[in-house]
Amino acid sequence: SAKAWNIQQRKDIGHAKPSDPPAYVDYDLWVGPASWLPYQENRFHYNWHWWRNFGTGGSGGDGPHEIDYARWGLGVTTHPSRVVALGDKFYFDDDRDFCDTQTAVFEYPGDGKVGSKRQLIYEQRLWSTNYPHNVDSGVEFYGTEGQMFLSKRGKLEILGERNRKIDSQRVKPRPDPLGAHIQNFFDTIRTGNRPHADIEIGHRSATLGHLANLATRIGRSLDFNPETETIAGDEQASALLSRKYREEGYWAIPKGVMDS
Repeated sequence: SAKAWNIQQRKDIGHAKPSDPPAYVDYDLWVGPASWLPYQENRFHYNWHWWRNFGTGGSGGDGPHEIDYARWGLGVTTHPSRVVALGDKFYFDDDRDFCDTQTAVFEYPGDGKVGSKRQLIYEQRLWSTNYPHNVDSGVEFYGTEGQMFLSKRGKLEILGERNRKIDSQRVKPRPDPLGAHIQNFFDTIRTGNRPHADIEIGHRSATLGHLANLATRIGRSLDFNPETETIAGDEQASALLSRKYREEGYWAIPKGVMDS
């Protein structure tokens, strides 16, 4: 099993009412294909993250960064088959849609036999500066003979049975990590090879944030089919696997696409 966390102190976005957008903003373009909502100061620019119409909250925003290498360390290469999540606004009394406190658990059945099953836990607290291992984001892996802590902040700790320390180090970051990503992208185009962070890998990691939000929103567990990406026996949850887009004007989905 593995546990990933996203713990940080976010800002209160307060309460606001719809108003006219700034004169320099093409608000129709800003809303894009999302369902239309009138301009409101606290859901504009960065704060769009906290609104279901525009964003995915903390678990869909920062969450996949940690969830991604938690999945990698667990060795799971499919979606989970079961999702349980709880969360709410425990701290912020503001207009945001998404919870500031959340715990989600994802189970991977493997071949169904004992020893092949995997469990991934995601924890989110967006009102704190007290972090495990003194890092705002990280992952702990738990095995039968030890434990490993790993963080994108450059920390690593390996423990054996009964917390016997095997290794602890601070890893130096690459001098230009963004440049390395861009170079890998160019190399992929030239060679036809898959990139280090392939789109399917990103999809599986990002999906967990969406499923966590969905299970938290409806207040019950989900039985998810990893192959068909559907939810069994729950019409309300299934309806939330997709979203409604604007139907008018140039934002409408082309009819030829829908017909095909």
